[in-house]
Amino acid sequence: MKILLLNPHRSDFIFESVAYTKIGRKSLKKYGYLSKYFEEKDTTFLCLNSSLYYHLKKFNLQFLDKFFLNIELNLFKKSNKIKHEIITGTDNLNKYDLVFCFGFSIRDLSSKHIKYLSLNSNKFIIHLSHYHVFSKKLSEWSEISNIIFCADSDIRNNFMFTYFVQKPIPFFILSFTINQRFKKINNFENRENKVISTGTFHEFEKYLTIREIKQNPISGIFGFLTLHTERRIISKFKDKLPNLVSLNSSMETVQIFNLIKKSNKVNQTTYFAQDIVSLYNEYKFVFVGEDIPGLPGIGIFEAVACGCIPIINRSCYIGTPFEKQDISIDYHNINELLSIFNNLKNFKYINHVNLEKLREDVINFYSDDYQINLFNIFLKN
Repeated sequence: MKILLLNPHRSDFIFESVAYTKIGRKSLKKYGYLSKYFEEKDTTFLCLNSSLYYHLKKFNLQFLDKFFLNIELNLFKKSNKIKHEIITGTDNLNKYDLVFCFGFSIRDLSSKHIKYLSLNSNKFIIHLSHYHVFSKKLSEWSEISNIIFCADSDIRNNFMFTYFVQKPIPFFILSFTINQRFKKINNFENRENKVISTGTFHEFEKYLTIREIKQNPISGIFGFLTLHTERRIISKFKDKLPNLVSLNSSMETVQIFNLIKKSNKVNQTTYFAQDIVSLYNEYKFVFVGEDIPGLPGIGIFEAVACGCIPIINRSCYIGTPFEKQDISIDYHNINELLSIFNNLKNFKYINHVNLEKLREDVINFYSDDYQINLFNIFLKN
């Protein structure tokens, strides 16, 4: 199988990110298992844009793109020990069985580029992690005849997705995986009867101009000033919620000046310095909070692997182990969520057998082998 992987250097999804290293932020590589998959196939990397240049885009310095791209690719190949062929243009492009990319990394490509790539492939798969960043492109991409969408959960009924995509599109689940270090080290009955909450949230009004807020689909179309409304709200009121242990923090987007000074707002050093596995094992319940576009955060599954009971909006977990089980605590709005926090004693009696089964299902589902198997099954159909 001949595969073309688009702009893998522009995020930390699969490989070590040069841009993230520059700002001192840890590359999560949540889909790092795909690096081995692509290594075993006949895979070519097509790198068309620099992630370093992207932050200069608003200054209209496009002539610097190739300059930054060459620097970035040299660093990218060295830090990730890349042996694949890397090309930086589409002239005389070969025919591929599969073009694969994360939408996050191709959001700046023109319609002409995307259509050309589509014509040179049998299947064109776009993973929709962080799709709020490029949601306005979804309508355009959904018109491509051989396009296939995938994501961490089935988002096809999410209000934001249906706003931009109004026709049936082939879709499958391809998720991140969780690190094996997340495990249960403390029995449930020995834990505090509290909720631990993790994750970052944006406050658009603090760093976006009025024009940028109007252009941002989250705020401009749907009126939200953050991607995680529940995280933001409970962070503000955490002192009034005695049953909540909040590790939530505000996060800014990366600007060119942040790249130079390594802003503490983006590098998340404090967050990653914590022994999060031990913290999850101290508490019975966990709340992470889903993205407005309907996608779950990896933290909720890491916490369940540690033995916590998840508090979730179940509509965001279609196609995951949370979809059909009765151990999670469901909420539908912020009032229900706050009520759950204040009445944890009502959830004292837990079916430990079901909780352990959910934990095992999560560990299995979010493993490298299981996700690669899902990928292979889909490609064969």
